[in-house]
Amino acid sequence: MKFVFTLSICLGFSMFLFAQSSDCYQKTIKSGIAKKKAGDFKGALNLFIAARSCDPKKIVEIDNEIDNLFEVILKLKKEAKDNADKLIIKNGELIETLRKLKVANDSVRTVVRDLQNTLTRVEEEQDKNERIINSFYFYDNRFGLVVQKKGPIDEIKYGYIDKEGELKIDYLYDEATPFDEYDGYALVKRINNEYLLDTLKQEYQLSSDIDNLDKNTNALDLRNNQFSAIPPIVFDQSQLKILLLNRNYLPVLDGRIGNLTALQHLDLGSTTLKTLPQEIEKLKSLKRLNLGNNTDLSLPEQIWRLKQLQHLDLSGVRLKNLPNEIGQLTNLSHLDLGVTGLKSLPEQIGQLRKLKHLDLKNDSISSLPKKIGELKELQFLNLSNNSGLTGLPPEIGALENLRTLDLSGTNISSIPADIGKLKNLQVLYVISVNLGEVPEQITELKNLQGLNLNNGGFSKLSPKLGQLKKLQFLALCGKNLTLIPEQIKQLTRLEILYLGNTELNKIPEELWGLKSLQVLDLGSNKLNQISSKIGELTLLRRLYLTNNKQLTSLPDEIKKLKNLQLLNLKGCSIPYQEVNKIKSWLPNCQIEF
Repeated sequence: MKFVFTLSICLGFSMFLFAQSSDCYQKTIKSGIAKKKAGDFKGALNLFIAARSCDPKKIVEIDNEIDNLFEVILKLKKEAKDNADKLIIKNGELIETLRKLKVANDSVRTVVRDLQNTLTRVEEEQDKNERIINSFYFYDNRFGLVVQKKGPIDEIKYGYIDKEGELKIDYLYDEATPFDEYDGYALVKRINNEYLLDTLKQEYQLSSDIDNLDKNTNALDLRNNQFSAIPPIVFDQSQLKILLLNRNYLPVLDGRIGNLTALQHLDLGSTTLKTLPQEIEKLKSLKRLNLGNNTDLSLPEQIWRLKQLQHLDLSGVRLKNLPNEIGQLTNLSHLDLGVTGLKSLPEQIGQLRKLKHLDLKNDSISSLPKKIGELKELQFLNLSNNSGLTGLPPEIGALENLRTLDLSGTNISSIPADIGKLKNLQVLYVISVNLGEVPEQITELKNLQGLNLNNGGFSKLSPKLGQLKKLQFLALCGKNLTLIPEQIKQLTRLEILYLGNTELNKIPEELWGLKSLQVLDLGSNKLNQISSKIGELTLLRRLYLTNNKQLTSLPDEIKKLKNLQLLNLKGCSIPYQEVNKIKSWLPNCQIEF
């Protein structure tokens, strides 16, 4: 009787677990399919991969969903490219016609007009192609996960392509994830073995259990294990190249770490580490060292002798200063010094000629050394929330490869004219910086794709803002803004526009011509009506009209926004009956009011 009762409990519990896993699987797959339909390909892929852990028995079904996702992406990309190619051919024909024409001026004008229209359509198709590509996740802008059916039974294999569709890593893997933004590896599986894969195609056989170590294991992931000391067996694994220990409790690092002379990547982030042993110097092959979020860590001089280091994370470590010896780490490409309390940088920072990424957010920097201009390879510079920073040296203009610059939360009163020399800059954040007006130099940054000037204290915008033809993201929220120039209509690639919390009581008609818009925030303004032309923004997915208290209705043309996923009407004065009518028009849209 006891056996029967126990068996029934076990069976009941098993059924409960099955129901739980089934429910998890169904919800995750359903959400992934919804994101795929909405064009959020990155979100869909992440959910399909997550579904594997819900129900491992559904791998075949999941792989089919992933395969279908890539078919959709490649089909859309091919359609856009084919359309652009056809239009380019037509463009060539029109040019040839124009060359041969020796007829009346009216005929010439007609051909010229057709030529201009064709060129516009070419640009639109090329923009569409670019949007499809950018909607997917590419690590380091170079590696995107892709799937292919191979062999007579359509076996699914994973590989990695670049944004041009060129295969960078062959279809070798039975399972795979996108490259991780944090550690730079993809988790892949081949012939029942798991590996960490880097962008150089190097595979590292992975173990996450010290009981499963062997001579072929060269990557060991012991993160989040609540260890208070590194298990002694680890120090016998001289073949290890990757050792991940973050989020354990390791206030003291055993000197035997020096035994692991093949180690290339050591992650000790968030371990409450207080000190490093002198033996750290023996890790001559170390390329990547994460010591972030160890507030009380004292750095020994030996760390500056690790000449092969390429990636050093000291974020969250309290530093009184950065020693001059930092200049010895000439192979560094990534240096994170955010939230360290640093007040200045030594001139030797200029010796890091290979540096591409420098993070100084939430520090106490009051000025930058002139040598900053010698970092010719720098692509990312974060100076946000250094409230003591009041200006930038003119040498900032020498950073010819800079892609991202964040000056948010600083106290700079003006942006130097030299910033106009940053011809490769793609993203500029100047949030909560009282500039008075938008500097003209910003309008010279022709490759800019993202510009955030929220709470900038300016009342108007330069008409030259329309010169930023590649802009996709623009944020101009601020209480003093009263006028939007008509030249905003020239920003035809704009996908995200924030104009909330301004003094605008009317939206310029030109805004409704931005047909690429997907997110539009007009919240906390003084709007009393919305133009019927809003129906022309057919790609719109999110519309925020929050806290426009004088807004009592929306035009019927709102029904044309079939792609709308979210409509926020909180704080408006739109009657309940009106909201219900909008719901009937847009049944797939979440309406908040």
